[in-house]
Amino acid sequence: LRIRRPTVSRFWASDKRQSGVTWKANEEYIISLSTVREPLCQGQIALVKTYPTGRKGETTGVGTGWAVTSDGVFATNAHVIAVADSIWVGFRGRDEKKARVIAVDKRVDLALIKIESPDRSYRPLPLATEPAANGSTITVIGYPLAVELGDDTRVTDGIISAQAGARKDITRYQISAAIQGGNSGGPVLNNRAEVVGVVVSTFSDRTRAENVNFAVKIPYLKLLLESAGIEYARGRSDG
Repeated sequence: LRIRRPTVSRFWASDKRQSGVTWKANEEYIISLSTVREPLCQGQIALVKTYPTGRKGETTGVGTGWAVTSDGVFATNAHVIAVADSIWVGFRGRDEKKARVIAVDKRVDLALIKIESPDRSYRPLPLATEPAANGSTITVIGYPLAVELGDDTRVTDGIISAQAGARKDITRYQISAAIQGGNSGGPVLNNRAEVVGVVVSTFSDRTRAENVNFAVKIPYLKLLLESAGIEYARGRSDG
């Protein structure tokens, strides 16, 4: 870790949840970790284990992605592929296919990847043309805890709880559908099977809030697709 001046930032847990801890670093070392209320090791050097770990070529993380074009472009979160040496897309009953990153928006945590040698036509999910209203029913599809639970698709449902995320982040919806590590990048569907959001994170702090989760609003994915010159399937308009 090489930093020119003291830096303070949030600390994120291995499952991508914000832990409520901040860290401070000088030019060479992390010099303190603090909670909101009190320092954990103020004035002392703290050693922090990074995540993920593993040998070269070993699978160290999984996430969810879904087709946005028939020729093998998939959407997911930027944090899912951020530290990957290689990216592989898995399919039930088929061999994994290697993919490469073609576009990333770290600000809203979205990424587009493309299968390098597609051997089939993929069925893209249509992107909703209308925003999701508070209280509207949603369904989340993904592969949470794939190592522990297996590679069966997991489906949860809920509602749109709010039109903004933590700290009034307008790029997010708050959703009540349950998610776990591995759901990141998964589609949030409305009752017409159109994508209204992309699962991105869960809320974690000392209050132990349950089912307070967040999804990136679909217009931000559309902007990324359009900036990359990629055509995508559109949902039906209510108008």
